Amino acid sequence: MEALINRIPFLPLLVATGFFLFGGTTLHAQSQSPLKTTPQDAAAVPPVEDEGNPTVAPESESEPRDADSASDPELQSEIADHQQLREDFELYKKLLASNMTAEADVVAKRIVELSIRRNGFESIDTARALTNLAIVQHRNRDYETAQQNYEAAIGIIEQVEDRLSLDLINPLRGLGSAQLASGRPDQALATFSRARHVSHVNEGPHNLDQVRILESLAEIYIYMGEYEDAYALQDRVYELYARNYDTKSEEIIPALYKRAAWQHRVRLYGRERETYRRVIRIIEKNQDKKSLDLVRPLIGLGNAYLFVGVVDPEFHRDSTVTTGETYLKRAKRIVEEHPDATWELKESTFLSLADFYIFTAKSGKATRAYQDTWDLLSEDESRMLNRYNHLETLVLLQDIHPPKHHGIDEDSVKLEDDEQFEQGKVVTKFLVNTHGRARNFEIIEVHPAGLAEMEQAVLKEMRRLVYRPRLENREVVETENMTYTHEFFYRKADLLPVDEPEEPDSSTMDDAEEVTADNSGK
Repeated sequence: MEALINRIPFLPLLVATGFFLFGGTTLHAQSQSPLKTTPQDAAAVPPVEDEGNPTVAPESESEPRDADSASDPELQSEIADHQQLREDFELYKKLLASNMTAEADVVAKRIVELSIRRNGFESIDTARALTNLAIVQHRNRDYETAQQNYEAAIGIIEQVEDRLSLDLINPLRGLGSAQLASGRPDQALATFSRARHVSHVNEGPHNLDQVRILESLAEIYIYMGEYEDAYALQDRVYELYARNYDTKSEEIIPALYKRAAWQHRVRLYGRERETYRRVIRIIEKNQDKKSLDLVRPLIGLGNAYLFVGVVDPEFHRDSTVTTGETYLKRAKRIVEEHPDATWELKESTFLSLADFYIFTAKSGKATRAYQDTWDLLSEDESRMLNRYNHLETLVLLQDIHPPKHHGIDEDSVKLEDDEQFEQGKVVTKFLVNTHGRARNFEIIEVHPAGLAEMEQAVLKEMRRLVYRPRLENREVVETENMTYTHEFFYRKADLLPVDEPEEPDSSTMDDAEEVTADNSGK
């Protein structure tokens, strides 16, 4: 096996056993932003390679065999390996679905070893096994090792098939996502662009399978502050759906919801509102004006009035925040009067109106709306878990996005290929008052020291945090001892040197002592 390993020129790292560098696993929590994404959200981890589920090869299918072949040790070993692969892959998927990523990492490594032993390095099955290993490493935030295994999978596919194989798309998406999570949007942009090219070559420029790639590219442009490019890509996504669905039918509604979300992301609030109005018109035309399907677009339209962006003459309508409240109240009336409205739908609608009041600083109305929700959830024992999760626990309503790179303009991230970044963090303690605002900030941990500019940027951003205040016994209360952790990238050159006092030489000390003695004698 050592000989096989050393024959593969594109394997990035090998260890003493002759296998890939699997790497360790670390688990962290990180906040997200409603406008500018954090790296791991900017390009989602790709799906598990389900096609990598080991299947029985024709030569391994059950066939009548003589006694000698049935007792053949090689054959028995092959059958055992195959069965182990099937069992391990099913276990890996279950662990990953349950977010047991540390355990999934161990199983994924075992699958890679079995695939290498059974199929060799130069096989698509091994490439898929490496991709699945990289996926769990990515989720464990071991980005460097994940990149190495994505690259190894890509190299295998290029060698076994070609550089335009459709099998390249999944590991390319994973590699791009890991690059972005490592603070390299420039590399991620090139990787996802290649995935898009492969998709076009194999399935044509108008295929719907490329949507996830386009959405990831748009996320990268937002990360880099290129909002126009991001919106252009989302327009392209909508065009792809419009080519496949009747734009006046309910089939187009999922695409319109995506479009509205992206218009919000790039601050085109006038266009966002118009998109929600279009959804409402489609539903009213195909159903009626009291349909429960109207609740979601009415809430979206109402919340869109919380934001003021650049005035777009084509979509501008004179309005105030009160206009948004009107749409939310209409949604509330629909769920209260409709006989088929579930308590879950009522809860989410009530909370949307209450949260709206928090954003508009109408704390009295917010409290009453939260208390209405409390009463609804207290009617039955089966609803108590929702009451705990949604009212008795703080819920983040507006996240923040402090700078991800120290000393680099976040609205135009331009990195040199040879730049090396370290990861730092700032941890801040605060309380959430009864109005849902974060207050009383105290930085309790900083790594590394000496980046005061980043500390101030974090504190400035934290004033924008908005929470759904917590309730105790139906009353809104403050919540103390909250912490917020911001992780960022910096260059070693960013660290300010610490000035050390110079030690005077012995001659200087002697001169000083003589002067002191002379002065004391006078």
